[in-house]
Amino acid sequence: MLKHNKYVYVEVTKEEGKKKRIYYVKVRVLKSRDNSDPQKYIVLDLVRTSKPRTAKVLSVDVLPTDVKQLILSKV
Repeated sequence: MLKHNKYVYVEVTKEEGKKKRIYYVKVRVLKSRDNSDPQKYIVLDLVRTSKPRTAKVLSVDVLPTDVKQLILSKV
Protein backbone atom coordinates (compact mmCIF):
# COMPACT_ATOMS: atom_id res chain seq x y z
CA MET A 1 0.00 0.00 0.00
CA LEU A 2 1.31 3.41 -0.97
CA LYS A 3 0.54 6.12 1.57
CA HIS A 4 0.19 9.88 1.16
CA ASN A 5 1.84 10.01 -2.28
CA LYS A 6 5.27 9.24 -0.81
CA TYR A 7 5.88 6.65 -3.51
CA VAL A 8 5.14 6.73 -7.23
CA TYR A 9 5.92 4.39 -10.09
CA VAL A 10 7.74 5.58 -13.20
CA GLU A 11 6.79 3.96 -16.51
CA VAL A 12 9.77 3.04 -18.68
CA THR A 13 9.39 1.62 -22.19
CA LYS A 14 12.28 -0.47 -23.44
CA GLU A 15 12.55 -2.09 -26.86
CA GLU A 16 14.05 -5.57 -26.94
CA GLY A 17 14.29 -6.66 -30.55
CA LYS A 18 10.83 -6.43 -32.06
CA LYS A 19 9.02 -6.37 -28.72
CA LYS A 20 8.29 -3.38 -26.54
CA ARG A 21 8.55 -4.04 -22.82
CA ILE A 22 7.02 -1.73 -20.23
CA TYR A 23 8.59 -1.61 -16.78
CA TYR A 24 7.48 0.25 -13.66
CA VAL A 25 10.17 1.46 -11.26
CA LYS A 26 9.26 2.45 -7.70
CA VAL A 27 10.47 5.92 -6.66
CA ARG A 28 10.27 7.68 -3.28
CA VAL A 29 9.24 11.33 -3.53
CA LEU A 30 10.39 13.90 -0.97
CA LYS A 31 7.73 16.60 -0.77
CA SER A 32 9.92 19.26 0.85
CA ARG A 33 12.18 19.61 -2.21
CA ASP A 34 11.70 21.64 -5.39
CA ASN A 35 10.31 19.78 -8.44
CA SER A 36 13.42 20.39 -10.54
CA ASP A 37 15.76 19.14 -7.78
CA PRO A 38 17.10 15.66 -8.63
CA GLN A 39 17.46 14.86 -4.92
CA LYS A 40 13.67 14.97 -4.59
CA TYR A 41 13.44 11.48 -6.14
CA ILE A 42 15.00 8.41 -4.54
CA VAL A 43 15.02 5.45 -6.94
CA LEU A 44 14.34 2.12 -5.24
CA ASP A 45 15.30 -1.36 -6.43
CA LEU A 46 11.73 -2.51 -7.06
CA VAL A 47 11.02 -3.05 -10.78
CA ARG A 48 7.66 -4.47 -11.91
CA THR A 49 6.34 -5.59 -15.24
CA SER A 50 2.66 -5.26 -14.34
CA LYS A 51 0.96 -1.92 -13.81
CA PRO A 52 0.20 -1.17 -10.16
CA ARG A 53 -3.53 -0.83 -9.55
CA THR A 54 -3.68 1.96 -6.98
CA ALA A 55 -0.38 3.79 -7.38
CA LYS A 56 0.27 7.00 -9.24
CA VAL A 57 2.24 6.35 -12.45
CA LEU A 58 4.51 9.02 -13.95
CA SER A 59 6.24 9.13 -17.30
CA VAL A 60 10.02 9.06 -17.31
CA ASP A 61 10.00 12.26 -19.42
CA VAL A 62 8.62 14.30 -16.50
CA LEU A 63 11.66 13.69 -14.28
CA PRO A 64 15.01 15.56 -14.25
CA THR A 65 17.76 14.13 -16.47
CA ASP A 66 19.89 12.81 -13.57
CA VAL A 67 16.96 10.78 -12.27
CA LYS A 68 16.09 9.55 -15.79
CA GLN A 69 19.57 8.14 -16.27
CA LEU A 70 19.47 6.40 -12.90
CA ILE A 71 16.07 4.84 -13.64
CA LEU A 72 17.13 3.68 -17.11
CA SER A 73 20.19 2.00 -15.62
CA LYS A 74 17.93 0.01 -13.24
CA VAL A 75 15.89 -1.52 -16.07
